[in-house]
Amino acid sequence: MRKLFAVFAVAFLCGATELRTGSPAPPLMLSQLMQAPLGVVGTWEALKGNVVVLEFWATWCGGYRAQIPHLNKLQKRFRNKPVQFLSITDEEPGIVQRFLKNHPISGWIGLDSNEQTFNRYGVIGRPVTVLVDASGVVRGIGSPSDLTKEIIGDLLAGKPIVFSLQATLPAKT
Repeated sequence: MRKLFAVFAVAFLCGATELRTGSPAPPLMLSQLMQAPLGVVGTWEALKGNVVVLEFWATWCGGYRAQIPHLNKLQKRFRNKPVQFLSITDEEPGIVQRFLKNHPISGWIGLDSNEQTFNRYGVIGRPVTVLVDASGVVRGIGSPSDLTKEIIGDLLAGKPIVFSLQATLPAKT
């Protein structure tokens, strides 16, 4: 607990803003987009009108690996709806491609080679899920294990949702 408090304190002292539910989603600064249709870019402008499930992950993260089947099932369930799953990692493309051969992930994979998106979202630990509504507003911050079809359905319907860490995460500006 002390360690977590120290991380938030350092972020605060360094002038970080906070990622909050109800605030606009910070820009996505992706160096590459994998598994997306040709010509599609990973920006909020390109994703406008879609509910977006952002997953911050890494190949070495056992917690995320355990959630891949769950997230793939959700992605399959909503594949004909305006929902986009975007898994963001800061790892090298070759590492990610090798990982995907043994652990397929549905949805798009965003590469954040300069960690700009991780920093803007204040992501320190992994995995972290950020839910963004069709108008680009953050509606939930939490763990992929807590994400349900009901939460995504409510988000699509414009209903209020309750999704784990309704607290804030620090984010650099």
